[in-house]
Amino acid sequence: MSDFPLERVRRETRGLPSACHFNNAGAALMPAPVMDRLMDWLGDEERRGGYEVEEGRRAELEDFYVAASAMLNCQASEIAFIENATRAWNMAFYGLALGAGDHVLAPLSEYGSNVIALRQQADRRGFTLEFMADDEAGVVDLAWLSNRLADRSRPVRLIALSHVPTGNGLVNPAAEVGRLARAHDVPYLLDACQSLGQMPVDSPDRCLWARGRGRSTARAVSDRRADSPARQGRPHRPRHRP
Repeated sequence: MSDFPLERVRRETRGLPSACHFNNAGAALMPAPVMDRLMDWLGDEERRGGYEVEEGRRAELEDFYVAASAMLNCQASEIAFIENATRAWNMAFYGLALGAGDHVLAPLSEYGSNVIALRQQADRRGFTLEFMADDEAGVVDLAWLSNRLADRSRPVRLIALSHVPTGNGLVNPAAEVGRLARAHDVPYLLDACQSLGQMPVDSPDRCLWARGRGRSTARAVSDRRADSPARQGRPHRPRHRP
């Protein structure tokens, strides 16, 4: 990301002069445009009341969908605003009609809560959960995946992938996995919580569903300086595309 406006991001992060903050995966330092916008919003609620502000500034709230779709290169109608990322992922996953004889693929580095749901539903519904092989770098082995998807005797009904797993420096090949999934007509559920806002995530990187979260890493760093909280990377409850 050679065009990433690093100096601008530093200027807009007021906590940097006093701290070296490495916990972006948990909750990143809030940038100044976000904090200023939130304080403006809360001040308005203090003066006028929450429901009145919601009604009077509805266009700003609705702009979240437009801003998020611009970030992801998709349609605003494809964006969903969910209370948290785990809920968004579960809504997509639990809605799939998986059953006995089906196979679901996930990486060895899959996020913990996702694995809990995968195992729970494998026990309940009778499908088989398989963990994809890694290559020498520790990311998903694309050659292995290609061969596995070609095995029609064990039909794969879902690929679930964490783009950037927590706790290590891996970056799984999300777009390449998506191309393989589409070539074999396999649904693809992408967890982009740690990558959205930090690296390019194109809509869908060939996936049918992707989730991300604002409080950890998503930041508005484009030159589009609209007034809405959404366009300022507002970290208050945004979740996308379950």
